[in-house]
Amino acid sequence: MAKLQTIKDNKQREAKGVWVDYEMGIQFKIAKMGNPKFQAKVRELSAPHIKQIRNDGLPQDKMEAIQLEAVSETILVGWKNIEGDDGKAMRYSAKRAKEILGDAELLSIYEFVLTEATKQANYTVEVAEDSIKN
Repeated sequence: MAKLQTIKDNKQREAKGVWVDYEMGIQFKIAKMGNPKFQAKVRELSAPHIKQIRNDGLPQDKMEAIQLEAVSETILVGWKNIEGDDGKAMRYSAKRAKEILGDAELLSIYEFVLTEATKQANYTVEVAEDSIKN
């Protein structure tokens, strides 16, 4: 059995993100899908297209572009151990995140980020040792 306290949402982790291991030592800092910053960004990017959205007329590629930009700026919020073609460490930026997530040859990274951003276990209150024993 688990205490309810241990499965409560941790709003700070949801908004600021958690470090998640990927492959070959790469780590991504991923905020929870649907966090307030994400929602605000989607509203901002969707505003010019609201009439099309309401009429179910926004093209799929435009919807995907809105999601990509919102995810790049508010969901993928950091990384470690990625280097560029020059062999130097690649510093995180929303612009670089958008380039990586939008690269068709790196689709598995985008899918990974989306999957991890929806895993509730990533964003719950950490289990205290004594509640594990109970």
